[in-house]
Amino acid sequence: MRKRLFDKKSHVDQFDSFLAQHIKKFLGKSSTSYKSFNINDQFIGIIADNDIRQTVKEIKEAKYFFINIDSTPDISHVNLLYLFFVLESHGLDINKCCRQRYDNASNMFGRYTGLQASIKEVNPLATFVQCLAHSLNLVGEYAVDRCRNLSEFFTLPQNI
Repeated sequence: MRKRLFDKKSHVDQFDSFLAQHIKKFLGKSSTSYKSFNINDQFIGIIADNDIRQTVKEIKEAKYFFINIDSTPDISHVNLLYLFFVLESHGLDINKCCRQRYDNASNMFGRYTGLQASIKEVNPLATFVQCLAHSLNLVGEYAVDRCRNLSEFFTLPQNI
């Protein structure tokens, strides 16, 4: 169909010289590369959708699940509301959540106002476990802030 549309008999070249030159140069010489940004985004989207479906399936089949989030929402708690929306939209029951773990941002693990508190309101059995990797990172940051030699040691490579 495409070749018939642009062959010499269609007389497209009479109306548009640029299009005629393009057809003459590229007709029959094309190959599919799948390298455009749109195609890459579509591939990533397909893989992500498949991954989400598989993860949701595994969570639904499990007796319990836990939430592990490594992000810091803003003070508006948009991520908090989004978490509940995602769980609900995929048919996941927050009452099957047995653990929750976040980074050390107060708006995530705050005992009274953070995401931990919001989940515990709905499911009191979802115990909070502090993320040890983030805690260790904070210890390192605190040590560097308190020791001038360490601070200079870590600043030097960053300045190079």
